[in-house]
Amino acid sequence: MLQMLIAGSDIHGVHFVHCLLQQTPLIRDDVRILDPHEELLHEWRRCTRNCGMCYLRSPSVHHINIDPFFLDKFAVLPENWQDSNFISPKDRP
Repeated sequence: MLQMLIAGSDIHGVHFVHCLLQQTPLIRDDVRILDPHEELLHEWRRCTRNCGMCYLRSPSVHHINIDPFFLDKFAVLPENWQDSNFISPKDRP
């Protein structure tokens, strides 16, 4: 049963849903994101593509996962080794 409706699948909406699912008793079927696009983060991806942004510009601890060191842990997994480049300064993904 739908318990929560989030307007917009921008970076903040997606992060909020992730937090709800990780930190509350809500399950995936309890939450919906209302957005005119089928793909999550569609507008964010469009904007970053339009300005030529190839990398996140924030330190590696700034992302949508709850664990601030998730990207570091993800990057050292053998299956992600080639895709785990971090850029100085501040280890930007």
